[in-house]
Amino acid sequence: LEQIVQNTRGKTALIGVRRHVALRREAARCYEAEIKAAPPPLKLLERSPLWIQKLVFSRIALTRLVPAPVGFERDLFPSRAAR
Repeated sequence: LEQIVQNTRGKTALIGVRRHVALRREAARCYEAEIKAAPPPLKLLERSPLWIQKLVFSRIALTRLVPAPVGFERDLFPSRAAR
């Protein structure tokens, strides 16, 4: 696994997570001490209004290691749309 990680070529997926930002914000409250110790830009962002967080955190870039991706992905679970 270490060799796979070292030989990774970069991001392979860009996933829209805008509808989950409120849940992410709620989960971040569990890390209040870390947020207080964070650099000022991150601290300010974590305390910003939800609409600003939705702009900033609307997508997440990920790297698929196994199985190797075929092209750039926009959905990690494409088969669910077929259901």
